[in-house]
Formats: sequence, C-alpha cells, structure tokens
Amino acid sequence: MTKIEFSTMFVNDTALEALRLSLQEFETQHNVQVNLRVLSWDTAWSNLVKMALYKSGPDVSEIGTTWIDTLISLNVLRQFSAYEVGMLGGPSVFLPSVWQSRMWKESQVWAIPWLMDTRVIYYRRDFLQQAGIDELTAFNSFEQLNLTLQRLQENGVEMPLAIPTAPQHLTLHLLAAWVWTLGGRFLSPNGKRVFFHLPEARAGIKAYFDLRRYLAPSVHNLTDSDADLLFQVGKVAVIITGYWILDLVRRGNVAAEVRDNLGVAIFPGTPYVGGSDLVIWQQCRHPEVAFALVRHLTSQQVQTEVIARSGLLPGRREALGAPPFTADPHYRVVGESLKKGRSFRATYLWGLIEDKLVITIGQLWRELLADPELDIEQTVSKYIEPLAKELNHSLTS
Repeated sequence: MTKIEFSTMFVNDTALEALRLSLQEFETQHNVQVNLRVLSWDTAWSNLVKMALYKSGPDVSEIGTTWIDTLISLNVLRQFSAYEVGMLGGPSVFLPSVWQSRMWKESQVWAIPWLMDTRVIYYRRDFLQQAGIDELTAFNSFEQLNLTLQRLQENGVEMPLAIPTAPQHLTLHLLAAWVWTLGGRFLSPNGKRVFFHLPEARAGIKAYFDLRRYLAPSVHNLTDSDADLLFQVGKVAVIITGYWILDLVRRGNVAAEVRDNLGVAIFPGTPYVGGSDLVIWQQCRHPEVAFALVRHLTSQQVQTEVIARSGLLPGRREALGAPPFTADPHYRVVGESLKKGRSFRATYLWGLIEDKLVITIGQLWRELLADPELDIEQTVSKYIEPLAKELNHSLTS
C-alpha cells in the first residue's frame, strides 16, 4: 500500500477530529495510507525549515501564506502545473486577492489556498447602547471607529479597546489594514523596493498608532491571546481579531454577557486576509497521490462539510455560499471580510521584510505606550526611515 505523510498545524480538537475522518475517507477511496503529523503553530516554521534543509519529512504540508517565498528560494517545493490547477477547478474557485498572493512571477503556482483568515471588529452591544452609540454606524469609517472608542472612554468604560501590541505577526496584520485603507502599500509593483515609508503608507501607520489614546495601561504590551482573553471574560468593549472568537462563542468558552451581547462588524476599509496553503515537497516520492490529497482537501465537499463546520474559514469561494456563512449573521460578516480583504503578496524576501516590520512595530508600540507625550509622526519616522533604507539595499543587492 502506498504511504504518504501530511503535516498540518493544530487549531482545535474539533477540527482535527473532522480532518482525521476526512483523511480516512480519502484512504479508502484511493487505497493509500496517510500519516498525519500535527505541528504547533508556534514551532511549525522552524520544523518546516529543517524539513526543507534536510529534504526529509512530509509529502504534503500546510504552510502559512507568507512562508511561501522562503521555501521557493530554497528550491524545495514542487510546482503545480496548469493542468493540475485546472483539475482543482481553476483560479476562479478561489478569491482573486487570495489566489494572486500565491502566484510567483505571474504564472508559477507553488501553493494552493486551503484555510483562510481575516480580521473583523468584535464589540459589546450593551456597552455601545449605554454610551448612546448606534451600532449600525459605529464602525463605518476610521473617523467613526475613533469616535466610538472616544465615546466609550468618556462613558467610563475602563477598557474601550484591546489589541496586540507585543512583537508578533498579528500586529502587522492590523497595521496593514490602516496602510491599505489610506492608499499606502508595502512594496513597489515589481517587489524590488519597499514603499511603507512613503506619505500614504505613513498616514496609515500614524493613524494606526493613534489608537494608543484608547489603550488603558492595563492593556499595554498584550499578545493576541491576551487581548482575546480580556474580551472573552467581558472586560473589553472592542477588539479587532480573527474568526476564532466565533468558534469560542460556539463552544461556550466566553462569558455569558459577551455571548448575549456580541456584535461583529466588518473593518472600515481594506481588512487583512491571510491563512494557510497546501504545498507538495520536491522529495515526495508519490506526487500523483500527493496531488490527489491536495485535490481532496480543497474540494467543495471537504471545504464545506469539514472545514466550515469545524469553525474554520474555507479557501474556496463556493464554501462561503453555504452554512454557517449564510445562516449565521456573525459568520456572514466574516465571509464579507474575506471577499473585501487583501493579502500580502508572496514576493522574494517578503519573509525578511515581514520579520523586520514586526520587530519595528513592537519597538514603536513599546516606546509610544511608555510615553504618551511622544509625537507619533516623529517617532514613526525615527524607525521607519532607516528600516526602509536597509530593506531597499537588501532588495536591490
């Protein structure tokens, strides 16, 4: 019997059990054995790099979207042919922004979208009502968002907002939404220069860090898990985070007052869309079987019946037209965010750029939160200008 190995990142027990059952169905249909290797998101990247360097490990892997460029540069991935892409249904079955971010040099496809991620606004309806805020317009623009947070603050809400400010990639995902919405971009069209230091992007960066006005001292230097937990237990009025909050609500892992007063709003601009992809490694000895597994995992049936029902976000466009995205108003907002949002493009050295930006965002938050009197624009310039110069030198050389 043919044996292949598939590595995935752990999300929750429900999703993992549903995935195991789906893999059993695949094994029966194709008379193969799939060994499932479950990695932790915290250590998955280092494990995948080791697999790449030693050319050993799984045949198929789930990877983070922004990891693609590094793996391509290491020449360890198998490219998907135009015929195989057609067998998956073609680019049109995936969201355009998502599909384009997986392309390399406009024609080469190295990764297939599998799971999605986006950022939406979660809020407490009761807090808004007490402050006399209309939830239908509370988050329609950056101006309305700031006004809502200000009104909550003035109404005595101790924690009107909680967002991650510790150095981690989710801070860049949030920052990106402000940059894109105000007309900025991170890279030139050809990917050979960074643009995040130019005026439009700088305006977005400044507006993002201006959120410090609404961050109480008790919510400084939080990770995303810290911020989410404060919302789960009912201490925060507004957070901007991922789809997993809805899964926590569905499983009863939030305070009753949060569950009963939960509101979800789409980001007022261009939200970040990310997620994970499926790749086939070059060392794979059974590429036909590996591709069949990718086809199975990205099929309409698995995306709708396994992925979506496990509380995750499917990568296929059609799956967004089925429950829970049509039946649950909260998931409907998440689905609209996926359609509206934008991804980072997997260009050469993006991994380096992203890592440097994450560190810099963390430094900026630490400095700006420590001294509320610091001028945001001057402080941003102090960090952003040298970083842009350094990265442009790396990109051109």
